[in-house]
Amino acid sequence: MKKSDRIKSLMHLAEKQEQQAVRDLGQARQQMEAQQTKLEELREYREEYRRRFLQDGEQGISGSQLQHFQAFMCQLDQAIENQHQVVEQLAGQCRQQTDHWQQRHQQTRILDKTRDRFARHERHQAERQEQRENDDLAGARHKPNKPS
Repeated sequence: MKKSDRIKSLMHLAEKQEQQAVRDLGQARQQMEAQQTKLEELREYREEYRRRFLQDGEQGISGSQLQHFQAFMCQLDQAIENQHQVVEQLAGQCRQQTDHWQQRHQQTRILDKTRDRFARHERHQAERQEQRENDDLAGARHKPNKPS
């Protein structure tokens, strides 16, 4: 069996692993983007809540309303911080998945180049063999027949 044929199964496996790495990376990015959207929504909600409180506060507020506002803002700030940590963790996973995909892609490229090199070598060997056979055939035609 030719070397270029033997490497095909390795190529197939490497391509499958690379495709899986691409899918994993895509899922990681989707998760990160979804969590990033949630983070932005929390920040927007916090800002809207603050604006409404300030508008309502122009007409006067009680001490308990102020305490409630401050407590709720602390809860929002904590939720925002927690969500930010989730996004950072997912960003790290995306970086890891990107590295993993790049490794798989590099492995596939190396195997592809190796297969191409083997195939070129095999073609070259076949061409040389064919040339030798043609030379032998041409030489046999031009040899004078020996008398018996």
